[in-house]
Amino acid sequence: MSNQHLQDDPSDLPRLALALTTLSLVGFSLVLTCQMVWLNVTQRSEFVVRNALGEGGRLVLLLSLGAGLALPAAFGMLLVLRKREATATVILDRLATRLAPLAALFVLPGLFLSQIARDKPLYYLIALSAFGLIFSALLARAFSLGVSSKSAASLLRLRRHSLVQALLGAPRGGPLCLLLLLSGLCAFLLANYGVAHHRLIQDTPEYLGVPENVLSNIRHGRFFKTPVLFGATAAGSYLTVHAEYASLLFAPLYGLRPSAETLLWLQAAIVVLSAVPLYLLAAHKFGRALAVWVGGAYLLTAPLHGALVAGFSWLHAVTLFSFTLYYAVESGRRWLIGLSLLLLLSISEVGPLNVFGYGLMLLATRKRLGLALSLLALPVIAFNFWLSVRGGSFGHTPELLSTLAALWKNPAYVVWDLARFSKLTPIFHALAPLCLLPVVELACWPLLLPGLLFTCASTAFWPNTSEGLAASLVWLPGSFLALLLVLEKRYARASGRAPLIAAVLALSVTVLSHSYNYGALLREGSFGGIPAENVRGTPWAQSRYHALLEALRPIPPQAAVAATSYLVSFVSNRAEACDLARPCGQPDYLLLSSRETGAVRAQLSRLFASQQYRLVLSTFQEFYLFQRGPETPETRAAISHLGVAAP
Repeated sequence: MSNQHLQDDPSDLPRLALALTTLSLVGFSLVLTCQMVWLNVTQRSEFVVRNALGEGGRLVLLLSLGAGLALPAAFGMLLVLRKREATATVILDRLATRLAPLAALFVLPGLFLSQIARDKPLYYLIALSAFGLIFSALLARAFSLGVSSKSAASLLRLRRHSLVQALLGAPRGGPLCLLLLLSGLCAFLLANYGVAHHRLIQDTPEYLGVPENVLSNIRHGRFFKTPVLFGATAAGSYLTVHAEYASLLFAPLYGLRPSAETLLWLQAAIVVLSAVPLYLLAAHKFGRALAVWVGGAYLLTAPLHGALVAGFSWLHAVTLFSFTLYYAVESGRRWLIGLSLLLLLSISEVGPLNVFGYGLMLLATRKRLGLALSLLALPVIAFNFWLSVRGGSFGHTPELLSTLAALWKNPAYVVWDLARFSKLTPIFHALAPLCLLPVVELACWPLLLPGLLFTCASTAFWPNTSEGLAASLVWLPGSFLALLLVLEKRYARASGRAPLIAAVLALSVTVLSHSYNYGALLREGSFGGIPAENVRGTPWAQSRYHALLEALRPIPPQAAVAATSYLVSFVSNRAEACDLARPCGQPDYLLLSSRETGAVRAQLSRLFASQQYRLVLSTFQEFYLFQRGPETPETRAAISHLGVAAP
């Protein structure tokens, strides 16, 4: 009878087959997920990465997977036999649609295996993107069925609960205060990691000493002079390297306590402030509850963690001013548009590119303001490039300018160059946690232009190097704005909120997975791409730091100091600080680490040959402080111990 009905009405057969197949896949997925969770982390990693599982374990796995596939199908066929075929088909189809998201559940344990993310990053990122897109689509389809009358009554009773009513009746500023509290805690923890990294003497001049030396020279009226970067004898301007005019605004804050650690806390405060305009922008589009979620996703962004730990970057300020400009335009606050636009155009060469990309996006959505923003950004971009070429400090064309020239002459080469593993990986690191949604809408592509250009121009990528950690921040403003625009256009404006809720749930999983594997907040021993030994202190490391502080005490605040590279950030608050890797003239003091003298031995030999220095002190059998003055027998012994040729 059943077979005869299906032959007479063949339209039911595909629905029934699809429903039974879906239920079988759900059973398979649930069994595999339970088996994966049952294994410990080491066994799970070995199974996923190397397909290593004992013979007994493999037999149990295969038998249970077979049962997971067969039992749902058998249940479905039993239902078909016991009920009318049309009724059974409707029930099974509805049940399969409801349970379909569970078919993707088996991927979830693998997304939280840090070994896979570390050893096979591109494989992990592609799997993360695919999971997010598929899971979101399945959830949206399941939610589109609505809820039963019993479920609706239960939800209504839950809504009337006193605790829920208290939450719903919270003051208007309550969610923002909650987000500020969370962002403050996250930034405080990450800034502490950054301070620990600094005190373990791990910071290179480029990512702490140089920006501090810029601010120190601004305080002394020597605008954008940077001896740490150019050397004491060069007259170069820092603006020829990075167009960070807006650093002038932060000099008074830095002057309250001039030190490298002040910069680390300053950028943590900038990260906290960045959450405010992002929250306001999301609240303007979706409401306060979802705005808190967007702010949380921003705080969990893994590249943000590594950049906070590894040193200092003005790109955090670029993110703050970008979010502020986006919110100002959306809310129509003209005074805020002017202020944020001025700040964004003046904070590094990335800021004007963000303005230009945002202008193009507005043009694509037929907003006249986009043309004004693009035309305003172009001369600033051109002037910054002219400055960098005119400076010629390092004798080569800036990488970003070379990339633009290559894009003009041979765009096919640039596109194929982006397809390389080394460049495709950082692109996926930026977009995969967001389920690739920023690229769904063609109008949003200009927002990603700064990230693509800097990825083309870079040779070091996140999370492999300190340079890559900072450069990864270029993607943040554009990708988050593109995400909000896609959510608004494709989900929030759809019939009902089911697609939006589905997208948010899928994004929550992908953001958590990426942050767990690469971030510094969700997993013990993970510091955003920084090796744990460079952040975790030990009694020996603490003794070493205190020995360095002892060597710093005799140096007067106004003295000219030349130091080996990893010690530069401890003296860069002096206007006349210098990295011994650069020409340093005739400094008053020399601060040396015996671990680094091999790299600067030739310059040290010239300094000791042309000037007389006396040993002030040596500590920890590593740190040596010399002052210009008549030599002593101890000086000769120290020079010999450092392996420097005696004059």
